[in-house]
Amino acid sequence: MPTPHQLAAQPHQAVLAAAADPDHQVPNTFNARTHRVLVNEGLAHMRPFTIGNRTYQYDELFGPPDIHLTAAGRAYAERHGVQTPRRRIVVISCGSLKFDPGVNEFGRPNALPAGDLYRGQYHRSLRAAADALTAGRRRPVIVSALHGLVELDRSLLYYDVKLGDAKAVSAVTIRAQARRLDLDDADVIVLGGRAYVELVTSAVPHALAPLTGGLGAHRAQCRAVQDNGDLAASW
Repeated sequence: MPTPHQLAAQPHQAVLAAAADPDHQVPNTFNARTHRVLVNEGLAHMRPFTIGNRTYQYDELFGPPDIHLTAAGRAYAERHGVQTPRRRIVVISCGSLKFDPGVNEFGRPNALPAGDLYRGQYHRSLRAAADALTAGRRRPVIVSALHGLVELDRSLLYYDVKLGDAKAVSAVTIRAQARRLDLDDADVIVLGGRAYVELVTSAVPHALAPLTGGLGAHRAQCRAVQDNGDLAASW
C-alpha cells in the first residue's frame, strides 16, 4: 500500500507522537476517526488479543484500542524528520526462585506482577541487562515456563513448573504470543538459559541470543553490558 505524502493535521500529529513512543503506540488522546485513518492508510495496525481459542481486536473489548505504527508508519515519520528505529524488545527467562505471596483472608492465593515474582540472582542479572539495552525506555518481556511470553505488569500466581514438564508452555503458544506482540517487526534480544533461548528463537528466528558460556558467564556478560555502552550497541 503506498504511503501518503502528507496526512491531514490530526493523523500526521498522531504518527509523529507514536514515533516518539518506545513502543510506537498511537496515544489514546487521538480519536477513533484518526485511528481509522492510520489503519486504513497502512501506517498503523491494531494488535489482536487472544482469549482461549478466540482472537479479538482491541475495539471489541473494553478500554482504548492498542494501535501501533507499522513499517510504513515509521517511514512516514522519518520522512518528516523523526528518527523511528524498530522497537528493541528484550526477552528474558524467568527463574525457579520466586516470591510466594501466600493467600488472602478467603484462603485464595495472592498474585504478584510478573516483574516482582522472580527473585533469583540470575534472573535479576538478566533484568538489569535488559534495562541497560533499552536505556530503561522499554520494559522487558519475560518468558515463563508456564505462561510463555508475559509483560511485567501481568499478575501471576506462584507456580513450580520447568520447561519440559507436562504443564510447560508449548512452542505453539510461544509463536502465537510472539505474533500478538509483533516480534516479527522488532529487533529482539533474548537473554537466558539455552532451553529458554531455543524456545524463543524457534518462534522468532531473527532474535539475537548474545550470551555465551554457562550461567556464571552470563551474569558477567550482563554486568559488562550495563557498564559498556559500545557493547550494548553491538548487541
